[in-house]
Amino acid sequence: MKYKKILYGILLVSLALNLFFAGVFTTFVLRPGPLKPFGANEMFNFEAAREAIDPEFQPVVDEIWGDFKMGRRSMFRNIFRFRRDTQQLLTADQFDAEAFEELSIRIHGATEDMRVSMQSVIIDLATSLPDIERQKYFRAGFDRTNMERPRRRLGRDDDDRD
Repeated sequence: MKYKKILYGILLVSLALNLFFAGVFTTFVLRPGPLKPFGANEMFNFEAAREAIDPEFQPVVDEIWGDFKMGRRSMFRNIFRFRRDTQQLLTADQFDAEAFEELSIRIHGATEDMRVSMQSVIIDLATSLPDIERQKYFRAGFDRTNMERPRRRLGRDDDDRD
């Protein structure tokens, strides 16, 4: 009995961490609205990074991020569904430990897929840009002074802004 409680505690912590990182990631990449200021918890300013490189390389960056978003829409939907399912399981009249364990396994798989996809995008960006442009892109994106600058949504052309 004691081990069962410990196992459920570990699974709950794991699920909470997976949901946290999935939420951070989806907020990080898919924030709605054309222009939103970055908050203090943001780690990378995509717009500042894009603006730091020469205009001839900006379409390369837009294409990579646009392809990523289009190819991962169902993954993002699943993450939101997992969050809803977790809430329902944890707030139900009766806690279903087996369903929670199954959901935790599915969430772990989805977050691992997301991590691999994000790693692939970063590699694509780093290998598609010349060294100087790659350095400018990532320096500007990680520069903390750029975090409060407004940004546009990824994968949208400038003339698509609202």
